[in-house]
Amino acid sequence: KIKILYGLDKRTVKFPYSVISSEGEEGINKHSIDELNELIEAELIDFNKMLVAAIEQLAQAYNAADYQSLPLILIGGGARLKGLIPFISEKNGMNNISLFIPKTLGARDPSLVACLGALIMDNKYPNTSLQENKVSINVSREE
Repeated sequence: KIKILYGLDKRTVKFPYSVISSEGEEGINKHSIDELNELIEAELIDFNKMLVAAIEQLAQAYNAADYQSLPLILIGGGARLKGLIPFISEKNGMNNISLFIPKTLGARDPSLVACLGALIMDNKYPNTSLQENKVSINVSREE
């Protein structure tokens, strides 16, 4: 709930106020948006390192030297974190980042992420594949 409500919130306020409280050994601790931002930003820095390493490994496997010019699509509920897209864009110089939350049954399975991403890209950028003759296949859940 806190991630969804606040995320990485860089707005400045004239007075500090607590956005969450927790119970610890010393009693109830109140935490400000600045403290929450520090925690979220530390996690995002680690996430960004793993993301960049994975993208570079994939780009090397496909000899894609200009991968930073390609669009990046974030899929899943975690991608809804406020401030995530500007954070990744700022840290990596990526300008074409999109968020997609699938609304179909079965598409949330992690093993389908690459296939889902390919479908999204084909829909967003039609007729850009190297394949000259596109083939349509009827798919049903009965097969």
